[in-house]
Amino acid sequence: MADKNLEAISRGQWLREEFPVAGCVTVVVGNGAEPVAAAFGFDLESPRPVDRGNIDDQAVGVATAVTADGAPAVVVSEDNGFEGSRTLVLGPASRGGRAASIYWNVNEMVVFSCARNGRVLFSDEVAFIDDVRELPKPLRPLAALAADEELDLDWVAVGAAMVEVFTDVRLEPEHVSPDTVYALTPQVDRPPVQTLDNALLASQHGPLVQKIGELSTDHRRALVHTIAGLAAERADVSEAPGVSDLLASVTASSAGTVNPRFETIRRAWEKESHRLDDRWSDAQNTGDDPPSKEERRRANARRWAGLVLAYACDPDDLSAALGSVFWAAPIFRADQLQREFFGMVRQLARTAPAGWREIVETLPPAPTGADRQRAAEAEVAARARQAAEEEEAWIWGGYKPTQRMKDAAGPHRALRAGDGPTLERLSRLPDDVLVRVAGWAALRTLEEGGLLDRSWLRAEVAALRTMSDGRLPAIPRAAADHRLGELWRDLAADPDLVLPTYVDADGDRVSKAHAALPVITVVRADHPLALACSAVEDAHWTFGPGFPAFVAELWERFERSS
Repeated sequence: MADKNLEAISRGQWLREEFPVAGCVTVVVGNGAEPVAAAFGFDLESPRPVDRGNIDDQAVGVATAVTADGAPAVVVSEDNGFEGSRTLVLGPASRGGRAASIYWNVNEMVVFSCARNGRVLFSDEVAFIDDVRELPKPLRPLAALAADEELDLDWVAVGAAMVEVFTDVRLEPEHVSPDTVYALTPQVDRPPVQTLDNALLASQHGPLVQKIGELSTDHRRALVHTIAGLAAERADVSEAPGVSDLLASVTASSAGTVNPRFETIRRAWEKESHRLDDRWSDAQNTGDDPPSKEERRRANARRWAGLVLAYACDPDDLSAALGSVFWAAPIFRADQLQREFFGMVRQLARTAPAGWREIVETLPPAPTGADRQRAAEAEVAARARQAAEEEEAWIWGGYKPTQRMKDAAGPHRALRAGDGPTLERLSRLPDDVLVRVAGWAALRTLEEGGLLDRSWLRAEVAALRTMSDGRLPAIPRAAADHRLGELWRDLAADPDLVLPTYVDADGDRVSKAHAALPVITVVRADHPLALACSAVEDAHWTFGPGFPAFVAELWERFERSS
């Protein structure tokens, strides 16, 4: 039996590749295409060509299949969709037969659902089935295999095998690769009912929940009408597709009507909000740029407003009032107005609707679109400044440089990263003294490397002696770089050269001669402080553990003379 189930799982390995971001595949047996279309919310009379280059999460593909004994079946595929996993859809699709779906997303959520004769039997994540007895009996061995960590199975393939076993339809690539798709209008689902016993609002606002429970139906309807309008305005969605019609249907005495356009955009708001939340979470681990606070505020406000408006259409006036107040609160909290919002709601609950206008007007008006844009731009600018400051702190080893240091230090990372105080003291010396420092430090570095008396370095040593007297030699940068290449060959070919060494902090042996030779290119620098930095940096690598003594000698010689 185990081998048979593993074979079924292996047959589904291809499915994830068809929809790598997210997908849902539903198989219906015993119901025709038209009832399935009605259950999902798409029109079989309005096909359109597939756009292979783009994900279309508001359309479905439809294919026909057969069971092992030849019974007809309908396969519905969704690229980045999940309608087939919804109880509201799968139950009606299974009337007169059976249906099963597998849904997965980019976060490794993999959900298997199945239904028979209009009743959903099971819907849960494949990887977290606590009690396999909740599953139809033929599926339990597959759930056990999914739970075996040693097997490391692809949960989408396990779900595909569950669909196959439940419907007796073996999925093939052609079932989910249609040439045409059908526009989807999501089925409207009523939000979870809120009561005095389970109200989400009760944990922090119990007295307010009790007060709302004591209000008349008309008072609660008027409250919902007001809250819905305020939430839509502050979230800047009043004119969004489907929202204006919904708001017009919500009155001070009756529930509104959810329309398909609103349900479609509400789902889009939810996806965008969750996408930004995922981006923010990922950024905490990867160091990538997170979405801005304003991006997240705008996306979350729209999602919360969608929930407020959904509750405004709830036929249960108590559930509508409790739900709309609960989901409107975070919209105002994002603008630092949570206390004012709940103060207003309490006053509305104590006052007859005829006197509400002045109460509502106590709330500060919602920021304009221009205000929001300026806030977003200010946040981006602040983030850029913070990033620049953090980069500077990293470059300079946490040391705060003066502008003169930044202008002159150039690529001298050794000083920037590890010896800020030395660089600061150098920066206080006059320009003529810095030139002398550069020449003296370069000569001391060559001496420490055992190179000062080498005949093949005679011209370079003479130039550095000129610098130590406070004069700049006329040696072009390019010539210095070219000459260094020749000198490396001379160093390697010198038979009499003794290579002094030291052991660095990592336990590696360093040749002082090789560390010292690049100091002859000190003339590349075009700023007196940069000249000195370049020479002292090469001394840093050449002297190794003896560098502090070198620095002490430098200050003794030049700080007094300056």
